[in-house]
Amino acid sequence: MIQSDKEICLILHNLRSAQNVGAFFRIADAVGVKKIYLTGYTPAPIDRFGRPNREVVKTALGGENYVTWEVRKKLKNLLDKLLAFSF
Repeated sequence: MIQSDKEICLILHNLRSAQNVGAFFRIADAVGVKKIYLTGYTPAPIDRFGRPNREVVKTALGGENYVTWEVRKKLKNLLDKLLAFSF
């Protein structure tokens, strides 16, 4: 197995389907993604009132508990931040 000091992150931008978001969390957990950024109107595992999003959680099968995630409204600001760290 090849070791790398690079970490993989995933950006989910403007996904409407909470079930698709949950599927990405499940897959990300399985393949070792370090962090998921949820941008635009992509639903998060926890809504703005602090309640679990049932559709995301049901499909993620626990992946949302093992993959770090962060909500960002503006994709451009996130990309600027990530690109600044890559050099």
